[in-house]
Amino acid sequence: MLPKTQQFYNEKLRSKYGDAKGATVDNLVEMERKLDLKLPLSLKAYLLWGGNHSDGPLIGTDCFTSDILGNTEYFREFLDENSITNPRGDDVIVFYSHQGYVLAWIYASDGDNPEVYYFAEGTTQAIAKETTIDEWFYKDLSGLHGGSY
Repeated sequence: MLPKTQQFYNEKLRSKYGDAKGATVDNLVEMERKLDLKLPLSLKAYLLWGGNHSDGPLIGTDCFTSDILGNTEYFREFLDENSITNPRGDDVIVFYSHQGYVLAWIYASDGDNPEVYYFAEGTTQAIAKETTIDEWFYKDLSGLHGGSY
């Protein structure tokens, strides 16, 4: 479920950062238990592939297995600080935060490859959407590290 992200990483970044470091299945089972939600397959694919690669190309971004619970707990405060309303239910999983001013999240009830919602303080006027987790990470990595191909 991550063909663009993995291809970009392997072709452009692997020589600098080494093999992606993934989470274990046990890590994901524990996360699901703590969230009391089932992780969508696309998020599991990302986490199993690169969910423990915090010393890689996304260093400084909170998008790793160890970050998701804290990111999700921060969600309501982030929305309140930005005077925005959660457009959906409580089955939110915040899989990405960058320095506390950008959050990206999904809703667990949206199936195995859900749309990504995001908001960036100072740049996003309203909650925006991306098509998939793969597209989100591809754009993030390619934007930070040499553009698309």
